Amino acid sequence: MGFNQLVTKPSRSAQPQQPRLVQRRGTSVSGKRMAAPHSRSLPPRLRRGMEKLTGVNLASVRVHYNSPKPALVQAHAYAQGKDIYLSPGQEKHLPHELGHIAQQALGMVKPTTEVNGVAVNDDPKLEQQATDWGEMALRLGGQGW
Repeated sequence: MGFNQLVTKPSRSAQPQQPRLVQRRGTSVSGKRMAAPHSRSLPPRLRRGMEKLTGVNLASVRVHYNSPKPALVQAHAYAQGKDIYLSPGQEKHLPHELGHIAQQALGMVKPTTEVNGVAVNDDPKLEQQATDWGEMALRLGGQGW
């Protein structure tokens, strides 16, 4: 399944802007008893690496773990503005989704279609770039999460 994004205006900061672009990954997990949703700042290693790679200040990005929101858009995870929403057990998508946060902050994302009233970008090149950036950020960030 593709990824969706709400459009952001160009910026070197991950501050929320209107309109925003949602980026989603995969399909939802349902029917399982899950841990309570909770939010945290980015893991230091990942944040450090992505900031080195892109020059985007990611201090305000929040990660929402065990979130029910991705299921609403039939996804495992998605990025919107300064927030990353991860369904239960989908932490592996965090580096990729952070790549989308950086893309949005840099003004790289333009809508290509609309789904249920949501502006969507399904450009495969941006998807691959988000994956590549996530992997590079982990290497650049040093040891540990």
